[in-house]
Amino acid sequence: QAEDGIRDRSPSRGLGDVYKRQVPEAGERIFTSNAIVACFRCHSLDGSSQGQGPDLSSVGDRLSEAEILESILDPNAAMADDWTSHVSAMPALGSFLSDAEVRDLVAFLRTQTASSTTPSLQK
Repeated sequence: QAEDGIRDRSPSRGLGDVYKRQVPEAGERIFTSNAIVACFRCHSLDGSSQGQGPDLSSVGDRLSEAEILESILDPNAAMADDWTSHVSAMPALGSFLSDAEVRDLVAFLRTQTASSTTPSLQK
């Protein structure tokens, strides 16, 4: 059972108050330090696109919260415009993260805009 129903949300149903408790700093730790999901191994935040996944440096400018959530929970639902494969190698992260962690990761990714500063990734 989902903690607060985040997994049952879709862009068409709206997100309601699910995001009122977001902690972007916790999401940054998940992105940079969580060894299980290891976002930083495939995605860059500095425009370098050196990983196997799309660059996320300005994902907050390109995607809504609902679209980022969908990308995390169902990576094959929609592909980045510059992604050349028809299938994502990224696993659905809902199997590895709690609802709170998913919510925080979405909050962090929403802060990644053209005017944001990129965290130094720990490798």
